[in-house]
Order: sequence, then C-alpha cells, then structure tokens
Amino acid sequence: MFEAAGDFNPVVGLDYLYQTTARSYLSLPDFDAAVAAATKRIDANPNNAEAHRVLGDLYLQQGRDDEALTELLAALLINPQSAQSYGGIAQAHLRAARYPDAEEASRRALEIDPAHTASRYALAMTLIRSGSR
Repeated sequence: MFEAAGDFNPVVGLDYLYQTTARSYLSLPDFDAAVAAATKRIDANPNNAEAHRVLGDLYLQQGRDDEALTELLAALLINPQSAQSYGGIAQAHLRAARYPDAEEASRRALEIDPAHTASRYALAMTLIRSGSR
C-alpha cells in the first residue's frame, strides 16, 4: 500500500513515507521488506543520519554485522554525537569478538550518553569476554 504512494514521486515526504513503510513491515515482522524500505529512505535523503542508523540497526537484527557497521559508520559521519550509532557499532564488534573495538565504541557512546543501556551492556560483555573484568 505505502509503496504505491512512492510511485507517484512526490516532491516532498518520501523520507517519512519510507520510514513509515519500514516500521509497518517491522510490525509484521518482515525484515527484508523493512530493509528495502529503509534503503529507499536513504536513497530519498542520503544525508539523514537517523535513516542510516535505523538501517544499521535492522542489519544488526538480521545478523548482517558488516552491513550494519557500514550504515552505522555512515550515520556517525553525518552525526558524530550519536550514542545509538556507537552502541550499534559496539554490538557488531562484540559479536565478531573484536573486543578492543567494542570497548572503544561502547565507551564513546557512554561519553555521549551515560545512560545508554545497550552500550553499558556491550561494554560489560566486552570486559567479561576479554577477561578485563
């Protein structure tokens, strides 16, 4: 339904349209369709840091960590003060057992937002798994 609206090539609103489409697919859940909509959102507005971060989070949920890192790093290039982007990067590094990178990303996220729980968790798991308790 929402995709048909995008076919009309509206002058404004494509970013929001694809954001809404991605969210609707997540509620099903249909991650592949959500990723496709999130990708179209970035095509409509490539300088939207939040769009890159959301796509990175979707990739993380699918276990596509390398693609997630790409999107999360793109989000940081646009908005270097995103604790959520650093938190996602920490999670991807943690899964790949790149503990020094996971620790650094977690700490950067916590410098920006000390209450960011996902980064606290990633930091704790990184320290435990690396033996740096």
